[in-house]
Amino acid sequence: WERMGAALAARGRVRLRITDCNYRGNGGDGCVAGGAVALGTQHRKALPGQLSFVGCEFAGNVAGDAGGALALFNSSCVNLTNCVFRNNTAWGLCRGGGALYTQALSAPRGGISWVYGCLFAGNRCPDNSDPPGGLTGGGGIAQVGHGTLSTRHTRQRDRWMDRWVD
Repeated sequence: WERMGAALAARGRVRLRITDCNYRGNGGDGCVAGGAVALGTQHRKALPGQLSFVGCEFAGNVAGDAGGALALFNSSCVNLTNCVFRNNTAWGLCRGGGALYTQALSAPRGGISWVYGCLFAGNRCPDNSDPPGGLTGGGGIAQVGHGTLSTRHTRQRDRWMDRWVD
């Protein structure tokens, strides 16, 4: 977790609620995933965590691979309400999600994430896979595996969602 979540990195069964915060310009060359925030676990038996962001802004964050602003691993969940994701970048060496990356690898424990009243604008994930055309993408959101992502009253102004199932 040394190179994930430049502003906030949490793992295990944590529950956090964050209100009215700004995450700007986090990450960069040394950050692999979750330019601003990363949540998940490295254990074989997933112990998913849950994050809740209300009225937060994520702008100009950068990750080398997944989730320019926010990356969730091993069925972890996020609830986003009235948040803005603007101009975040994941360079997508093998994953993606310019603003948000979620990964749920096991069907029974697939995470459920909610996005309500949010704006995704100007986020990007260039295809830098080697060779080109790899499993990268999701200018705004990339979802991998068996999780559920529900969006309501959310505006997207970028190529916003790719979904891959292994």
